[in-house]
Amino acid sequence: MDNFSQLESIKETIVSFNLVSLMHQLEVIEKLLSDSKTIDIAVLGQFKVGKSSFINSFIDYDILPVGVIPVTSVITRLSYGDAERAFVKFEDGKETEIKLTELANFIDESKNPENKKKVAIVDISLPSFVKFKGLRLVDTPGIGSYHRHNTETTLNWSPELGISILAISSERPLSENEINLLKDLLNYTPKVVILLTKTDLFDEVQMNKIKVYIISSLKKEFNRDFALYEYSTKKGTNDKRSKIENELIEPLAENIDNELQKIIEHKISNLKKETVNYLEIAHQASLKAESEKEKIKALILDEKMNFDYIIRELRLISNSYTGQTRLGLVNILMTYRTFIIQRLFNEFDSEHKSWNGNLYRLTRKFEEWGNKILHNELFTLSDGHHYQFIENLQKAKQHYAHFLKIFRERLNQNIEDVFKIKLENEEWQIDIEEIRQPDIIISRAFDFHLDLLWFLFPMCFFRKTFIKHFRKQIPSMAETNLYRLASDYTERINREILKIERQAEQNINIELNTIESIISNDENKSSYILKKIQTLKI
Repeated sequence: MDNFSQLESIKETIVSFNLVSLMHQLEVIEKLLSDSKTIDIAVLGQFKVGKSSFINSFIDYDILPVGVIPVTSVITRLSYGDAERAFVKFEDGKETEIKLTELANFIDESKNPENKKKVAIVDISLPSFVKFKGLRLVDTPGIGSYHRHNTETTLNWSPELGISILAISSERPLSENEINLLKDLLNYTPKVVILLTKTDLFDEVQMNKIKVYIISSLKKEFNRDFALYEYSTKKGTNDKRSKIENELIEPLAENIDNELQKIIEHKISNLKKETVNYLEIAHQASLKAESEKEKIKALILDEKMNFDYIIRELRLISNSYTGQTRLGLVNILMTYRTFIIQRLFNEFDSEHKSWNGNLYRLTRKFEEWGNKILHNELFTLSDGHHYQFIENLQKAKQHYAHFLKIFRERLNQNIEDVFKIKLENEEWQIDIEEIRQPDIIISRAFDFHLDLLWFLFPMCFFRKTFIKHFRKQIPSMAETNLYRLASDYTERINREILKIERQAEQNINIELNTIESIISNDENKSSYILKKIQTLKI
């Protein structure tokens, strides 16, 4: 059975049994089969093991930001292009080209903390990659640091990797976190190599001991050998770079079609295995008596898995964030109130001198000026602080993601305790739409249509009076629109938070219904499920 046929069979089962947690893997494979001619070589590992430094050194170009604290906050991909260019793709699907000198603004944790700018991925094209056409070197956020979102970003992206380079620092070789990460990586790629960084810190005897320790530990844990490469950005760099190029990178570039085939086959095999695990749960449950099924259901869907309990928890998350949105926005915006009003005063004092005509025309000039200048001021403010304004939404998204992760882990542990079948803790995707900037609206200069009685007020006598009247309106005009801006942002942000809540609720509901459905299968379906399992195992 070819890859397309296998995937169609797996997809039919996933859809039939509503196996939502496997949909992301399925979509990745479908994309690879449809249009991929690129192999992603991802550099992964704990925070501060030198991933970005390795990439900069390996391509001989200091393009990625590095530092003494965790730096990389988003997935960054480097590949061949006929010119040096960089593109930022945001979570809402929008894409923009940036200068290479601006990269840090989007991928540096200190300049884009917790990825507040909602960057999905950054793509960099370099002419120097010409000899590696078809390969894409991927820098990933480090796992295990204080910044939990960095770990989640890397793990969520992992199903898409083609080849994995697991970076391990010579300073702290092979932790439990790295063993667990390696287990996850092997689900998605047939080829994982070990990159031992910072090797200049130890002499040759010490390095041999470190390498023996890592190789023997991995052999014991996985019963297989892993290629191990040493790397230092300070000592023997050229030789170490050449070894990696000759033994790993160039063979991949020369055999892209065959390597892609291996990657796709590996991903299909893993997806098939996970699908079969679900079916085996369903098959075992179908053989149980009804009374046993109820006991099993009670063990798996315990009180913490109760849908009403979960709904209450989701509501609490929503309420805690939606209740904070407006106050947070008002506090931010009001810090700029005095500055904006003063700018408006300055502009008004300069502009009104050129306004001519009767009261009606003077009023229209003021309203047009107010609309234009305040729109520019608040748009600039909103544009410059947009990501600060939606910080509450980002925090809500991260909270929901963490809640869903804990839910999956608990549910899968309960299933493993009952059926002795281990399901993968797949991450659900949480999508948020773009929060657009609200419009600016300026009210009329007079509470009633005094300006229509313009013929009663000759400007040679009353101009200064009306100019003073217009000027007095500026503070309330600015403040009203600042509050309105806060209200509009609040409405849009809270609407998005509630959408995320419904999305999380829907995912959990489908997963619980899936588990309950496969546990509740009657004996008449037993042979059907068994046949499905046998078909997938072929």
